[in-house]
Amino acid sequence: MASSFDRVWPMLYEMLLIIKNHELYKSEAACKRVGIPMSATFEECFCSLLGQPFDKWSELEQTYRFVWASKPELFKALYPEARKYVVDAGVKPGNPTGSTEKQRWLDHLARDRPDLLEKVQAGELKPKTAAKQAGFVKEATALEQLKRWWAKATASQRRAFRAWCESQEGQGEVTPQG
Repeated sequence: MASSFDRVWPMLYEMLLIIKNHELYKSEAACKRVGIPMSATFEECFCSLLGQPFDKWSELEQTYRFVWASKPELFKALYPEARKYVVDAGVKPGNPTGSTEKQRWLDHLARDRPDLLEKVQAGELKPKTAAKQAGFVKEATALEQLKRWWAKATASQRRAFRAWCESQEGQGEVTPQG
């Protein structure tokens, strides 16, 4: 028999997200209104309400986001079925927000390039390679990288680089060294 959590997991996630984002767990008036104990942190609130370890929040959030991005019809399914889909898709536990770069690539592939996602799941491609093939990830050009590093360089590093550039003038193509 399915638990209440398993049946209402999408709605529960959205409710918990509102509680978290608006820090309602800290408001005495809000907690009284909905009949939940006041908490100092969202983690404390989550554990108190669901009687689950806080790791379950990360899992729930990841499941919700992946299902939303790739298979919304699973919102009608019980939680174990939706979670199995996410796990079978090769999605690894990420940070609590589920917003790791790799996770974004997998979500995007699931939504727009399921053919490449299948290759990732089969181990034929790495997620970043598939994302590049799909055009989601662009490699920075050498000039873009130089500009980024220039912005981070100290004044003395910039002087040294300028001196090196001047020493290379008239020597044709410069080959980077160590």
